Amino acid sequence: MTALADACAELRGWLPYLRVLRAQPDTSTVTGRSQPSSRPPWNAAADELWFDIHALARHLEAAYRTAVTGRPAVRGGSDRNTLAAYAAAARLAEALPGCPAAEYKRKADGTYETDAKGNRIPKPCSCARCDGIRQVARCRHAVRLLPAIDEEQPWRKMPRPCPHCGRAMLRYRERDYGQAGQVTCLGCRAEGRIMPGTVSGGYIEWADGTIT
Repeated sequence: MTALADACAELRGWLPYLRVLRAQPDTSTVTGRSQPSSRPPWNAAADELWFDIHALARHLEAAYRTAVTGRPAVRGGSDRNTLAAYAAAARLAEALPGCPAAEYKRKADGTYETDAKGNRIPKPCSCARCDGIRQVARCRHAVRLLPAIDEEQPWRKMPRPCPHCGRAMLRYRERDYGQAGQVTCLGCRAEGRIMPGTVSGGYIEWADGTIT
C-alpha cells in the first residue's frame, strides 16, 4: 500500500468510533473567567471531525479524478460512499504526476536553512498527492487528540531556545504509559527525548547524542 492508502485506511477505521462519540455529550469541565454557557447535548468536537472526514473524502476524490480523467466525481453522503471515496482517491493518486524537484528553505540573507546535521531543509512537497497525505494526517491527528480516544498529546511551545540553531522554535509533547516525552525544533528539525532526572528536573537527550 502507498502512504496515502495507508493514511486513508486508518482514517476510515476511526469512523465507527466517531459515530458513537458524536452522540455522547462532552463531559469535560472548563474553568476560567469566561461567561457561563450551556454545552450541546452531543460531542461537538467529534461531530465536527465526523463531517470533516466525510468532506475530505469527497474533496480528494473529486480533485484527483478531475486531474486524472478530466471528469469530477459526485457521490452521496452515506458512510459507504465515504469509504468508497477514500479508496478511489488512493487509487487515483497513483496516476497523478510525480513529485517535483525538491526545493529548500532559505533564510532572509539567501542562504539555505539547515538542520542539526547541517543538511538543507526541504520545503513541503507541493504535489497533489503529498498535499492529500498532509490533509489526511491532520484529520487523523485531530481524531487521536479527542479526550475519549486520547492516543496522542498536543504539541506545546517550550520556552527556551533550541541548543542547535538558537531559535525559539522548540515544541514538546508528553507521552502516555511511562514513555519519554518528545521534543522537536521547527527550525532545524532536531529531535530529542525528555528524560526524567533523579537529581534535577530532567534533561533532553537529543538524537545526535548531546544532552541539555
